[in-house]
Amino acid sequence: MTGEDIILRAWDMVGDVDTSIQMKRYKLADMVMYLNDGLRDLFSRRPFLLLSATGTVNTFTELTVLTYNTSLLTITESYREPLAHYIASRIYESDSDDDRNDAMLKRHKDLYQSNS
Repeated sequence: MTGEDIILRAWDMVGDVDTSIQMKRYKLADMVMYLNDGLRDLFSRRPFLLLSATGTVNTFTELTVLTYNTSLLTITESYREPLAHYIASRIYESDSDDDRNDAMLKRHKDLYQSNS
């Protein structure tokens, strides 16, 4: 799984469905930044995810707009949805000037926390 897999799911969750990355409402650079934040949070909550099969500790390398779609993440597919919810919560947090977005922020944040 790559960062792109998670970001595409997050865009879908927030209804940003334009097929052109350049035309997306939520910019790729922001999505990658939110994904990196989510991965840092996930690894702080679940440090065992950084362990390799041989017992050595892997390090977290931040993704960039150049590597988000080519770098393989060392986590299982089961974290795709929770991380997409994390990104969606950050999007709604940046648009939290109305009550509806506040409700969506809380919903996605709760889904991330309960499933990660």
